Amino acid sequence: MWRFPLKNSKKFFVSHNFFFTLTNNQKLTCKLRFSLPNRTYLPRMRLYNRPSIVKPILFTCFTSGTTYAVALTYSEYKRRASSNRALIEQYNRKETSGISNWVERVFSRQLKKLQDWNVYIEIERNIALITKRWRLLNDSDKTLLVLIGINAIVFGMWQLAPLQHLMEKYFVHHPLSGRMFTLLSSVFSHKAAWHFGFNMFALWSFGGVVYRIFGKEQFLAFYISSGVTSSCISHIFSLMFKDWKKIIGSLGASGAIFSCLGACAMKYPDASVYLIFLPFFPIKIGYALPAVMAFDLYGIISGMTLFDHFAHLAGAIFGILYTKYGQEQYRNIQIILREL
Repeated sequence: MWRFPLKNSKKFFVSHNFFFTLTNNQKLTCKLRFSLPNRTYLPRMRLYNRPSIVKPILFTCFTSGTTYAVALTYSEYKRRASSNRALIEQYNRKETSGISNWVERVFSRQLKKLQDWNVYIEIERNIALITKRWRLLNDSDKTLLVLIGINAIVFGMWQLAPLQHLMEKYFVHHPLSGRMFTLLSSVFSHKAAWHFGFNMFALWSFGGVVYRIFGKEQFLAFYISSGVTSSCISHIFSLMFKDWKKIIGSLGASGAIFSCLGACAMKYPDASVYLIFLPFFPIKIGYALPAVMAFDLYGIISGMTLFDHFAHLAGAIFGILYTKYGQEQYRNIQIILREL
């Protein structure tokens, strides 16, 4: 996760005893609140309460619980529906054929005109080719490409100048902003091309391995919950151990990526990987992960702000603990659901 300083923004925060102002140059000034209402000072400005630690924890628990509940429910639905797969496929064929016949009847003239155009034939040929290639992909590649596509859309929105204010507000998590949903939205957000490229390359490299370990539904729940949890841990520790003047926003999927790295290290510790800093020397992932975590620990101690080192460490620890303990609990819940 990359640290992102907010630009051209002025936010105001209120505690019980002091009034804080965050200016454009990121300087935090403090004034006594006295006994007057907050609106007496800045009636037109939106004021946030003192940054909370409980709210992000509750949001993280709710989001993670919801994703795993949906994953368990859907996986059980697929298992029960597999026995009636033939009936379902027959029903889908009837529905598809019925819809296509209706379209042909209603838009027969328009379709005939389009079919006479060479452009339509070329478009239809390209769509058929893309569809054929998509069907040849395995499920893990399809899932990863969907995640990469979502990140690519958000990355493209960052490149549009009119959307800069919107993106800084809703796709960057700042512990002092008072917004909890950005714990989730920032996981799919990348502004810099190098940040987007590195994270998506790492997701493609490790995501397929984690997908084969967990399966589709559990992998998606794992990815989302690990990203939100790492953002939550970064939120809490930033408020606890950092000077509020130095707290800046963060964004990126690095927390979820580090969780995938941790899961791979637990399952395949002897597998070799290449680090960005040492691209020509293969290193066993069982050694590479502690080295990267040590670097993040050094970044926290030294006060480095380019990366969100709290989120990196939290993601790696989440991946290790979930692979060791959480996966077994997920299977136990699946067994319970099958017996219902």
